[in-house]
Formats: sequence, C-alpha cells, structure tokens
Amino acid sequence: SIKCYIKITILDVNEPPLIDESSLPGHSVPEDSLPATTIGQPLRASDPEADIGLQSLVWTITSCFGVSPTNVQSAQLTISQTNNNCHIRIGACDGQLMVAEGKTIDYETYNKYVMKVKVTDDGTPIKSTIEHLLTVTVDQRNDPPTINEVQTFSINENPNENDLVGTLVASDVDGDSLEFHQKAKTDEPFIIYSNGTVRFVSNSAVPNLNYESGRTTYNLGVTVTD
Repeated sequence: SIKCYIKITILDVNEPPLIDESSLPGHSVPEDSLPATTIGQPLRASDPEADIGLQSLVWTITSCFGVSPTNVQSAQLTISQTNNNCHIRIGACDGQLMVAEGKTIDYETYNKYVMKVKVTDDGTPIKSTIEHLLTVTVDQRNDPPTINEVQTFSINENPNENDLVGTLVASDVDGDSLEFHQKAKTDEPFIIYSNGTVRFVSNSAVPNLNYESGRTTYNLGVTVTD
C-alpha cells in the first residue's frame, strides 16, 4: 500500500466586529468643556481577526443630533440624518468620544447629543457592526447672572418716604431666581431691595431731595447673585 498525505488549508472567513454594548451608556460632558476634552471611557469592540492583530477597526459616528432643552422630540425626528449640530467626535482608532474642534458645549443650546456609531474592519470583504444608539448628556454649569452696567432712573424732588425710584433689570440664562445687593452706602438716600426695587429713604445727611440744593445725581453700586 502507498501512504499519502493530504494537506488541508483552513481559509479565513472575515467575521464582522461586535460592539460591547456595556460601553455605550453613561456618557456625559460638562458644559463649557474645551475642544478635545474626552468624554467617558473609550467605546469597546471585538473582532476575531482584529483581536489577534490581523485586522484593524475603525470607529465612525454615522448620524448625530444636538437636542435642545426646549425641543426634546427633535432627536427622534432627525436621528437618521447627519447634522452639523453635533459637537462630538469619536477617535477612529480608539473609540474615544471627545468634544469636536471649534465647538462649544452649551447646556442652554443642547442638553444632550443623540448619535449612532458603528465599527468597520479592514478585512476582505469589509465588515461592519450594526449601528448602535448612543446618548451623551451635558452636565449643566451654573452660569452667572448678567446686569446692565449702567441703569438710569429719575425721581421728582420732594418725594414721599419710600417712593419708588425704579426696578433694576438683570437676567440669568439658567432661569434661576435673582437677588440684588446694594454695595456699601454712605449718604445716599436710597435703598436697593433684594427684588431689585430702588426706593427713596431719607436719612440724617439727606432728609429730602431738593433740586435747588445743587446735588441732582446719585450713583449707587449694586451686585446680583442667583
């Protein structure tokens, strides 16, 4: 009899990568984060060939949309579209989410970003994962209130005690309630209350307002806090 040896070669069949779904939840970014600020831990994926160094994987964001605090339904309406409102990018090689270059994270504009991500290998033929939904929430920062540097009021001479002079105006983008504080006063016959109203209150130095006395202007200092 004759002995023969048969050589059998196992051919690789490119298998698609898989995204580790446990790496998708829980991503958030603080408001006012600078470009290139990393967001959470990198996303993870596995691939039989890439895991042993035969292939490389590439991450992409296939669609993304910034969601306004006043329009929570907008993401559901447009998630299938790529939108310029996305201020998040992903590292192609490492799956790290980060703030995109030239973008600003502002809670009052977008309080979260809804996106779809996928991973593609470089095998033959090229294989990709299915798209996975991912949400990055924006952590709100307490923005300081703003007040006009100069606000002008007038009052007739010889006013009654506690007559209203005017009401200060300030704003806060977070919608917080505001409180006004009068800076240290000397002889000004005016009081600024915490709600921003300014009233005439006489004192020993200025018992009344008289135009003919020669002093017709008072400057008051004020701060506002939320």
